[in-house]
Amino acid sequence: MIDLTGKPFEQYMHETVLQPLGMISSSYARPLPAAMVGRAATGYAGLFSRAIKGRWRIHPELAAAGLWTTPGDLARFLIGVQRSRAGTSNPIISQSTTRQMLTNQRMMMVSAYFSAVSR
Repeated sequence: MIDLTGKPFEQYMHETVLQPLGMISSSYARPLPAAMVGRAATGYAGLFSRAIKGRWRIHPELAAAGLWTTPGDLARFLIGVQRSRAGTSNPIISQSTTRQMLTNQRMMMVSAYFSAVSR
């Protein structure tokens, strides 16, 4: 997306997904903006659930692990998906794309794997 749009990933996602859905408490920014630090939960890991050094892990994969969000904003995203599936307004995703997104892909992936392996 960066190559296609010429924009940083976090800016593109803010403009095309987060803002249109009203997800005003969400961000892909790294580091976490100072205004959001006080609302971010501390991460815990390990057998004895110790706090992660630095409060949280920062992953380089923004699309897969870079979203900072709140329960309310996550609900806004899910409502957008529900509206799109129902065929009502959704500013970011079409009804047909939503149907594909909500279709179980597991069997297709397994079938493709065995087809590739048997060659």
